[in-house]
Amino acid sequence: MTSSHLPFTELSEAINVLRHQTRDKDYVIVLDDVTNVEHARDVIDAMTGRCQVLVTSHDIQVFRALQVPHVHNLKTFDKRESEALLLKKIGLSYALDPFDERRVMVDVILQACGGLPLAISVVAATVGNPEDVNALRSIARALKSHSPSTKEGTGNRQVSLSFDASLKALTPTLQRRFLLCGVFPDNVDIPMDVLTLLWRTEDPNLSEVESQKNAESLLLRSLLLEGGKPSTYLLHEIVRDFARSKLGDEEPSVHRHLIESYRAKLGSGLEDSWNDGYCFQHISCHFRRAGMTDRLMKILVSYSWLKAKLKTTDFFALLSEFQDLDLDLPESVVQVREALSLSGRVLCSDKSQLGAQLLGRLSRSTNKDIIQLCKDVDERSQVALHPCLQCLTAPGGPNIRTYSRNRHAVLCFAVTNAPGSKRVFMGSDDYTIRVWDLKSCRDVSVLHGHHGDVSALAIRKDDTILASGSRDSTVKIWDVDRLILLCTLEGHKSSVNGVVFLEDGATLISVSSDQTVKVWKLDALLESQASNVLLSGSPLTPITSIIWPTTKDFEIETIPRTQLLSTSPTESDDARDLPGPNTWLCVSTLVGHTGQINAVCAFHHKCMVATCSDDHTVRLWDLDSLQSHCLEGHERAVCDVAITTDDRFLVSASGDRKVGVWDVEKRDLLHKLVGHTDVVAAIAITPDDATLVSGGGMDDTTIRIWKLREGDQVCTFRGHGGGIKALTVVDTENGRILLSGSVDASCRIWKLEEDPQDVEPLPGHDSPVYTVAVSRVGRLAVSGSRSGELKLWNLHTGTIEAVVRNAHSRSIRALAVSEDENMVVSGSKDRKVKIWDVSQDAETSSDIFRSVQPSYLFERAVLRGHVGAVQCVAISQDSKLVVSGGWDNLVFLWNAKKGRCVRKLFHVSYGIMSVVFCKQSIVACARDNVVCRWVGLTADDQTKRTVVRGPSARWLSYPAVMLPNEAKIVSGCPEDERYRQWDKMGRQSCGNCGHPSGSVLTALAVSCDGGTLVSASTTGTVTALNLTRSNHHVTHYVTQKEVVARSELKKQTSAITILETGTEGHAVFLTGDVQGAVKMWQTHKGADVVRYVKDRFVVLGAALGQITCFCNLSRHLAVSGSGGGTLAVWDVRERRRRDCWEAHDAVVTDVVTTDGSGRQTILSVPNTRLVLSASLDRTIKLWFVSASSYQPLHLMFLPRDCPPALRLAAAPNGCHFVTGSVDNKLRAYDANTFELVKEYPSDYYGVNCVGFTADGREIMCSYSGSFLGVWDFNTGECVSANRDNTERRSDTWCHFSAVVPTPSQIGPVVVTGDTQNKLTAWDYVTGDVKHCLQVPNRKLRRCSQEVTCVAVTSDGRRIVSGSADKTLRVWSIVPSGENSLLCQFTFEHAPRAAAITDTGQICVGLSNGQVCFLNLKEPVTV
Repeated sequence: MTSSHLPFTELSEAINVLRHQTRDKDYVIVLDDVTNVEHARDVIDAMTGRCQVLVTSHDIQVFRALQVPHVHNLKTFDKRESEALLLKKIGLSYALDPFDERRVMVDVILQACGGLPLAISVVAATVGNPEDVNALRSIARALKSHSPSTKEGTGNRQVSLSFDASLKALTPTLQRRFLLCGVFPDNVDIPMDVLTLLWRTEDPNLSEVESQKNAESLLLRSLLLEGGKPSTYLLHEIVRDFARSKLGDEEPSVHRHLIESYRAKLGSGLEDSWNDGYCFQHISCHFRRAGMTDRLMKILVSYSWLKAKLKTTDFFALLSEFQDLDLDLPESVVQVREALSLSGRVLCSDKSQLGAQLLGRLSRSTNKDIIQLCKDVDERSQVALHPCLQCLTAPGGPNIRTYSRNRHAVLCFAVTNAPGSKRVFMGSDDYTIRVWDLKSCRDVSVLHGHHGDVSALAIRKDDTILASGSRDSTVKIWDVDRLILLCTLEGHKSSVNGVVFLEDGATLISVSSDQTVKVWKLDALLESQASNVLLSGSPLTPITSIIWPTTKDFEIETIPRTQLLSTSPTESDDARDLPGPNTWLCVSTLVGHTGQINAVCAFHHKCMVATCSDDHTVRLWDLDSLQSHCLEGHERAVCDVAITTDDRFLVSASGDRKVGVWDVEKRDLLHKLVGHTDVVAAIAITPDDATLVSGGGMDDTTIRIWKLREGDQVCTFRGHGGGIKALTVVDTENGRILLSGSVDASCRIWKLEEDPQDVEPLPGHDSPVYTVAVSRVGRLAVSGSRSGELKLWNLHTGTIEAVVRNAHSRSIRALAVSEDENMVVSGSKDRKVKIWDVSQDAETSSDIFRSVQPSYLFERAVLRGHVGAVQCVAISQDSKLVVSGGWDNLVFLWNAKKGRCVRKLFHVSYGIMSVVFCKQSIVACARDNVVCRWVGLTADDQTKRTVVRGPSARWLSYPAVMLPNEAKIVSGCPEDERYRQWDKMGRQSCGNCGHPSGSVLTALAVSCDGGTLVSASTTGTVTALNLTRSNHHVTHYVTQKEVVARSELKKQTSAITILETGTEGHAVFLTGDVQGAVKMWQTHKGADVVRYVKDRFVVLGAALGQITCFCNLSRHLAVSGSGGGTLAVWDVRERRRRDCWEAHDAVVTDVVTTDGSGRQTILSVPNTRLVLSASLDRTIKLWFVSASSYQPLHLMFLPRDCPPALRLAAAPNGCHFVTGSVDNKLRAYDANTFELVKEYPSDYYGVNCVGFTADGREIMCSYSGSFLGVWDFNTGECVSANRDNTERRSDTWCHFSAVVPTPSQIGPVVVTGDTQNKLTAWDYVTGDVKHCLQVPNRKLRRCSQEVTCVAVTSDGRRIVSGSADKTLRVWSIVPSGENSLLCQFTFEHAPRAAAITDTGQICVGLSNGQVCFLNLKEPVTV
């Protein structure tokens, strides 16, 4: 199915692949020789297409356990078939005459063999000459008189008779050698060399030629079979059992002799064995059979053996060595086994990380065998990244496993209630509900239907229906068994944040951000029908089963026609036709909260619910009287509530970092549990009401366990890399477990025992680390976190030397350490640069003690001047100067001693990501790979700035448009071919535009009535989507097939506008491409109507450079801006370019029409045609388009500290316009005077779209960092800030590049990373690309391929890069040679920052706040 061999660490992974590969397929899946019923059932349930399953087994109990109604038995041969096989095997081509004296002997032989093909083949192999009557007579006599050697069934007795007869025909020596083969496992390839090695244990002088002859003799007698590879043999299971029965008590000594033969041949440990195709695969089996378990245990904790085993086999084979042991394992073996299991996903794809993964998990172990193992890893490794301290989850903790197949934040859970196998329903911010099995973690299904984040889930007590709430303002009802949508409940005006069923199962409660509680009732008649349908069982689909016969003691009826298990999904009817619970009525809407309601829980013995809200309160609602009681006690928003099973205690989680425990009867707050360091986002109570579990949100990623009644904290679980969003406790047959869901897209499963273990924190911060730095000497490292915390580390020991809790008020984005290690410089999002003194105890400040004594940080100076986040800092070699670069285009040169600004320099671009001192100059690289270099910094008039543009960098922008009347923004996504739209309340939806998978939208436009969406993609395709139809009909104008056939169609479309809607609903739209051509299209002339693509459009003309933007003047006129600085007017009626003029000296970034009538897109006053245009030349101009000569009515030069305007929007009344720039600010200007009225600062980056709502009161803006902001135009207040659901995070491009100074082996180079996991090293003097580094054949989803950090050694020989796939890589750069990937290490969380010394010491900051230290192990070159 996959055209390649896929190794799996667990059955659940194989099942998930099988489920995906069988979707919409009609394969026949064969489960051969099944022994494990549970595994077979899981695999059968995994089929998702119209597949058929064929099961075979030796054991009839397998089919009885699977409840198979029909079994097909492979019967033994009848007399005629048996005789034909025997005569063929002995070499007779004719049937025996009834009077032939051989007939009697043949009948005796056939009767003794009992129709078993194997027995017949073995006996026939002993017949040398078929014409020799005496030979046949002796064989028949032996079979008739020989007593059975086993007490097994009839089939085995018959085979034993044939084997005994066959053995008598062999020489004693050959008989002995055959019996020795009984020590080998059955059905595995045995190389000829291994057979010789075994036989030489009793005959050391055995030659290879004689050994080969012996093997061939056994092969001729069917005692050995041909193996799957050349020069290999194998034993049938029955042959193996027969040989072992003959060996008896002698078998263990034979195993020991084979092991000693291996040792004698190698002269050293078994780990040094050559890959003979057998030793590493099966030698542990011989240790077990020989009773040498103590020596086997030592081998299993030997790094050399583990490495050799993994290298010659695969991870699954290595792990099976531990799983096949039916023994009480020593602690060291258990630790190694669990460490391997935790690292399974990494080792399956990269075997070279074995040693590093073991070190990362076992470094803290005190077991002497593990200590020796870690020592061997460090000594025996060649090129590798070795953690200095434990940086991965250690074995033996409460974290059982992690479900990590979800790609987006986990927001909510629901688990079935029935005992036994449990299903987990998991809501995510990708609009889906993922269903998986709790025991095996295998995927069951994915439910689609919502158009927003799935924020709430609830299962009815009888496990028949599921309710889901979403940010799309709807509640959906699903059939739990059939996994189909039953109905959709509409009524809320904003996001649904909580749903819950009451105990009666006929009442559903939903709460929303619209501050209401809705009560839904199920129709009684339909409910009774639903119970009859949903709770009744359905017959099991028959499975075709074949039993390979081992005896004839039972007889099963043979089915003449085979029936196969059909796995095709049940064809579901429409929800309206189902007799199930698809009609719910809203009977009450309760109002009382004054803020959005975040969660709801139902009482177990009363008709009451509890809700919590952003108004800091919890309310208890009596659903009979519809009255509520308010509980006050929290100081901030209450995020979650839960109630005990006896309804006595209510628990609340709040943004004030506290957990409240309330007495329900007295309405009193009993306890306030303190311990969390940030918002408490989720809460859960164990079924026995004894234990409370709380999960931190935002920067607090911990899970805390409390005694509910006493209020004492028991322990803390750590492991997630993001805030906790959901918690639930489940009692299973294997004990009590806790499920936790996080924004890090993972679900962790924890053991929740009576005395749970505390998970010790790994070194680092409590929030994501955005920057790290190391000293050139290699003793000190420094790290900064999102919370503004600064830590100083000893790079050798990994211990903390100094901590400054609130070093900055916002996230620290840049750090540098001076060469003498006496100074640290930090830059932050708070726009400040701070200089810190590193001091030590004066009595121990000599160089002798400098490497062991702790250091201290003291703030020396605070440097102000930046107007944007400080992204990078550097210190001069003599520590006298400091340079800083920010998100603004400013580069400051500071006097470190005096703490004042020496020079203020201006970069030509924004988002400066790296800066460095290079001799007497400063080099700064911006996000778009533009480098500025300043030389001659001593005097203003002597400073020279040179600008070099490197390889183009793909930024996070994507097309977006504002719909004023609907207060919505429609945009593309930088990750896929879909479109997304969301309103100012954060309600979102997405859809497919019909573009090829893997493409990205380059341009889009929406008609004025909001009914048509026209878009273009990177593949050259153009489509239109009808948004008014329920099925969203797609019309293709340029198909992928046409683009492949005609090269001129490959020019990407860069801008689109829709001009008019005709009487019959036909729209006209214009497209502009990257070469300046403008084409006119009509929506009714798609590929399904017009055959040839050239007949679907008309070329109106061209402009200078790429068409960057459009705006509409009227129903038939449009204005375009271009990369050449021109504006052009296009007439669709006359089908030509009417005017074109040079408007700006640089790229036109946006154009917009404005007038006094309040219409922005279609003017009602034909003689008033005013156009605003913005450009990278830092000007904004107002044009009167109908004039004969084009001179701007108004010209505004932006101040030097204000970046060029990238986006424009005009107010509906024409009195103001707003600009969006790369400095994250929106600026409002008076349309008459062009004076600045107000600024709207933001923490988000990359303005994609800005616009006014229809009433002009609010401004909406979308950002490249996947955020939406809404501002009150008059007050400047940020009304709401919501994140859209693109997969990219806003902080992933921190430390995107690194600059190598000139005195390096590879010259003056900048190294940048991109979104395709590729590094580019280019010369910042010439702009030429020198090296391209990319992981070969790396298949990852697009959002996991992003380079998140880059660091370079001072000599430029080693590059370190971190990626969103959680891997840190080290690259080797050779000036004149082949560049290569040296090694890599995979963490459990994505690296966000990295730094490396020239000696190979690496400091890494992770997204979960960890700070890790690694050593680069390289062979010493002489």
